[in-house]
Amino acid sequence: MYADEFTWDFDKTVHENFLAMEYDLQLYTLAFFVRESGHSCSPVFRGYQGGTEKDGHYWMIGCREGTDWSVLLADDGYQVLNCQELEKFVGYSCLSGF
Repeated sequence: MYADEFTWDFDKTVHENFLAMEYDLQLYTLAFFVRESGHSCSPVFRGYQGGTEKDGHYWMIGCREGTDWSVLLADDGYQVLNCQELEKFVGYSCLSGF
């Protein structure tokens, strides 16, 4: 599935739309967010929803380059965090549950 085959439902949240995507498109989209934030990630070889916060949903992805990322999806945008840096604050790996 390619990004132009997905029909965005503007009556749903970003997360609800993201869940409606096929897994491959979810991975492609997460990798796109990582690349748009100035980092390298392609192709993604694993990903899962890591949890929720008040203002968004975290998705964790691992890239073939060896770096794992956390992507916060919110209705007002997204934020990309390096899992190694995040681990220093939360005490566990982003992908430890995968």
